[in-house]
Amino acid sequence: MLRYRQVELVGLTLFFSIAGSLILSWATWAFVEVRFRKKVRLSFRRTLVGFLLIPAGSAAIFFVLVMFLDGVPERFSPQLRTLMASYSSERDFSRTCSIRGSDSANIELDLLEVHCSFGAEGMKVSVLLLGDSHANHLRPFLDVVLRDASRRAVYHVQGNCLAVRGISAPHEKDSCALRNRALLEIAGEMDYVILASAWASYPIEEVRKGLGTAVAQLLAAGATPVIVKDTPSPRRDMSKCVLYNALGWRQENCGYPISEVRSRDGVYDSIIDEVAKNHRKVVVVNPKPGLCGEESCVTSLQGLAVFRDSNHPVSYTHLTLPTKRIV
Repeated sequence: MLRYRQVELVGLTLFFSIAGSLILSWATWAFVEVRFRKKVRLSFRRTLVGFLLIPAGSAAIFFVLVMFLDGVPERFSPQLRTLMASYSSERDFSRTCSIRGSDSANIELDLLEVHCSFGAEGMKVSVLLLGDSHANHLRPFLDVVLRDASRRAVYHVQGNCLAVRGISAPHEKDSCALRNRALLEIAGEMDYVILASAWASYPIEEVRKGLGTAVAQLLAAGATPVIVKDTPSPRRDMSKCVLYNALGWRQENCGYPISEVRSRDGVYDSIIDEVAKNHRKVVVVNPKPGLCGEESCVTSLQGLAVFRDSNHPVSYTHLTLPTKRIV
C-alpha cells in the first residue's frame, strides 16, 4: 500500500513498516492460526460453502456491480476523471490503418478513404498523413485543424517505421520501406502530405537522405510537404508524476530541462530546417514552442498529461490552442 501511494520506504518509514509487518504476522499466528487450527473442525459442506461459494459469489456480485456502475468513476473529481481518461489511446485492432512490421501493407486510396480517414466530413480527401506511432498520436490534433480548414485526410502508420525510410534507398524491401514507397505513389492526388515521426529515434543520415528525396518527390508530384518536428518529450515516463500530483500523493515538478530536448533533437531539427530552406514550399510544424519555455518543458497542460508514457503524446485535442497557433 505504501509503494502504491508512492511513499518512499526509507528511515523511520521503513523501520515502522517492517516492525508493523512483524507484529501483524505474530498477532495473526497467535490469535487466529493457533486458536482455530486444531480446535475448529469444519465439515466438507461447510468448507465448500464458507471458503469457496461465499467468496466466489461475493466476488461475482462485486464484479457485476462494478461493470454495471462503470467502475464507479464518480468517486473521483471530474478533473481527475478527465486526466485518467486522457491516458487511453485508440487502437486499430484490424490493423488496416496501423500495421506492424510483420504485416504487408495494402495501400489503396479507396480503402484508406473508407477505413482510415478523418477531418471534415463530406469533403474530398486532399491530405495524407504517414509515419510511425507518433504520427498516429497526432491525428486527434490534426482532426481539429482539418475540420477548421474544411479538409479531409487519410492516414497510414506503422510502429517504428521512419516516414521516409526506403525513399532514397529503393533496394530496401522491408515492410516499412515498401509501405512508404506505396504511399508516396498516391501523393499526386493530394494537396498536402504530412510526414511525422520520432525523428531522433532513427539514424541521422537516413533521416537526412530520406527527407531530401521524399520532399523532392512530393513537390514533383504537385503535393505540398508538411514536416512535423519531434514533440519534445522527457524520454522517461512522467505520466505517473502528473497523476500522483493530481491525486495529492506527491507534489513534484514534473517538467524537464529544455537542454535535454536540444541535445537530442537539435541535429534533426536542423535537418528539417535545412530541407525547408532548400524547398520554400515545405511547411514545418514545430510543437516545441507550445510545450517548452526558455529553460524547461512541461508534461501537463490545463491539468492534463501531455504524454501517456516516456515519449508518446496523449490525445492532442487538449493541446490544440498552443500548437494550432504555430500551424
